[in-house]
Amino acid sequence: MSVRKRGEHWVVDISEKGRHRVQRVLKGVRTKAQALKAEARIRTQIFEKKFGLVERPECRFDKFVDNSFLPTKKLKKSYASIDSICKPLKNFFGKHFISEIDTEMIERYRQMRVQEKTRLARKRSPLRVNKEMQVLSSIFTLALEGVNCFKTANDDVSGLWRKDSLPNVRGRDGPFRTA
Repeated sequence: MSVRKRGEHWVVDISEKGRHRVQRVLKGVRTKAQALKAEARIRTQIFEKKFGLVERPECRFDKFVDNSFLPTKKLKKSYASIDSICKPLKNFFGKHFISEIDTEMIERYRQMRVQEKTRLARKRSPLRVNKEMQVLSSIFTLALEGVNCFKTANDDVSGLWRKDSLPNVRGRDGPFRTA
């Protein structure tokens, strides 16, 4: 049951398909029957998509990295480094869907990379593993922003800077000054 009493307030905790979690404190509810009715109302609103829970298409990790993440990093100086970091990430997480990757899997990857030897049979630097974790974090951040994972590699990258993403404080139209 997802209705509980915490102190003086009733709390609703709802998970949909194990993914989306809605937690609400029900104010003004005094009895368990009222809390159950409120939970039923919230569940119907979720069912009717009033909470904005939009089903995203499932995307495999390797396809997302190739089609969505790497094209966004092409203009950076560190693209070669990011590309080389993505190779072992794709080897380990490649066949999994992004939604299936959890903290245990990431920790297994981290421990495996720390214990592995490099090409020259040296101990792998923890700095390198931390850089891989930073790139993995930026991959998940991009995935959470809702970037389409089904773009082709030839799609235009110019749409990455959005005018509506940040408020235009300086009164300019774009990222560069015009004369």
